[in-house]
Amino acid sequence: ETLEAIKKITKIKNIQFVFLWPNIDAGSDEISKKIRQFRELENFSNIQFFKNFSPLDYASLLNNCSCIMGNSSSGIREGSFLGVPCVNIGNRQKGRERGINVIDVPHDSESITKAVLKQIDVKRYPPSKIFGDGEAGKEIAKVLSEYDFELIKKLNYLDK
Repeated sequence: ETLEAIKKITKIKNIQFVFLWPNIDAGSDEISKKIRQFRELENFSNIQFFKNFSPLDYASLLNNCSCIMGNSSSGIREGSFLGVPCVNIGNRQKGRERGINVIDVPHDSESITKAVLKQIDVKRYPPSKIFGDGEAGKEIAKVLSEYDFELIKKLNYLDK
């Protein structure tokens, strides 16, 4: 259904797609097989396939994309922080808090296509700090530097 939606979108919009291979979760072998078949049979010049990116390259790619689609938490978490439109497919992220950048759709090509086209037209959402402001490390370091740790070490093996 997702691959069919991509075919439909490429006929309507002349945009570039970047495909990331799935993580090694249950069912990923079948998904990878379908993606390989799609890549070999369809031969779209505007779709690039990647196994992975460095964190910095991924953040840069995400920050510069028109829309992230899939069932990954990345669109919900990082996409929200960056204001990147997200189409969350299926129920894998059900119950997870999300920002206004996310449209949830069932796994059918028509719903996916409509949502992606809508999100591309939005361009950007206001960045959200729903998952933090990027300063957690500094806050943790401050708390740890000010905390008075009381270390009482007891040797239990001497009591035997």
